[in-house]
Amino acid sequence: VLYMKALQASDLSLTVPMLTFTPLFMLLTSPIILGEVPSWTGICGILFIVIGAYLLNIREKHKGYLAPFRALTRERGPRLMLIVALIWSITSNFDKVGVQSSSPYFWTITVSAYIMVGMIPLVYSKLRKVGLRKLMSFKFVILMGLFFSLSMICQMTAVNLTLVAYIIAIKRSSALMGVLWGHFIFKEKDMGERLVGAIVMLAGVIIISIT
Repeated sequence: VLYMKALQASDLSLTVPMLTFTPLFMLLTSPIILGEVPSWTGICGILFIVIGAYLLNIREKHKGYLAPFRALTRERGPRLMLIVALIWSITSNFDKVGVQSSSPYFWTITVSAYIMVGMIPLVYSKLRKVGLRKLMSFKFVILMGLFFSLSMICQMTAVNLTLVAYIIAIKRSSALMGVLWGHFIFKEKDMGERLVGAIVMLAGVIIISIT
């Protein structure tokens, strides 16, 4: 829910890159939950991700060196997406516990079923306000559901192969695509600085992937 609210509140090219903070938060959560500790090279890659986030709002630098980070906190969308990144840094570890205790397919089905049950009260409240026809755009929902299921199965299979922090860092390379789609589809501005920031973030992901 916070993820969708973040997309609604601010530019796509500014909100989606905030998800690359998930591996940074996992430097704390993974050792506690799983006992997994990244190498120094992996930590270096994660630092690149933080620098990239700084560059997303580098135009604010004339107000002080911390201004780019303050600009992110002033924007409601990035602020919400940082909360999402923190939550996912916890749940991604539990995904590995679940997969190792069962299988990628069983865990994907189980998690999706619990999400569905948990969302029923919210869907019911919205249904009363907007009606079934407006709420359910079936052709888009079914297509998104298929892609979501496929991505979940790939992710759950991958977490069995290496450290969760590395898998999630690779997954966050989608931040670069978010910047590009925001510019070409939604005509968002400040493309130059956001693209540089996203590329630096992607460089951090690449460093982690070769660790």
